Amino acid sequence: GGVMLTKPLLFTLIFAPLALGQSDRVKQGHLGMDASIRPGCPNAMQVEPVVIYNVSGGTLLGPVQYHLVVYNNGMAAFARPADDPREGAQPVAAVIHLSINEVNQLVADLRRCDADALCDQEAYVTDCPLQTLTIMEGRPDAVAHTFSYWAGIGSYAGVASVMDNFVESYFAEL
Repeated sequence: GGVMLTKPLLFTLIFAPLALGQSDRVKQGHLGMDASIRPGCPNAMQVEPVVIYNVSGGTLLGPVQYHLVVYNNGMAAFARPADDPREGAQPVAAVIHLSINEVNQLVADLRRCDADALCDQEAYVTDCPLQTLTIMEGRPDAVAHTFSYWAGIGSYAGVASVMDNFVESYFAEL
């Protein structure tokens, strides 16, 4: 009799913390997957993207294409093919290192402009490249939000301004 009471008590003491930890992971979400069936990953590298920004399409001056990824450790990677409309432009790929404060400021500025809540712009605009922005939490298994817009007007004006200023500040000479 006494042994039977001990086993359930031991079971509860051992497995209750694990069950509580699993329910916390389910609340955090893992890109729509049930985290209770998959444990979280250890963060050995600590190099997760926080912003992915892609600009792609045609303008009156010609095609525009570039890609930017900003990571939580301060690394920012920028790439542009040779078909940039600026005369004499060559393909460019560059990696710079930002301070953690600069990364946090970019993310905070984008969140202030509702980048984590905006939906795709419903209007189609000709002669403007499509701009697609993904903002993430900067941790393994983080939730991300992606949206696209043609013109930085209305609800998209703030995001367009933040990203234009960021690219101009850090990659204008490329």
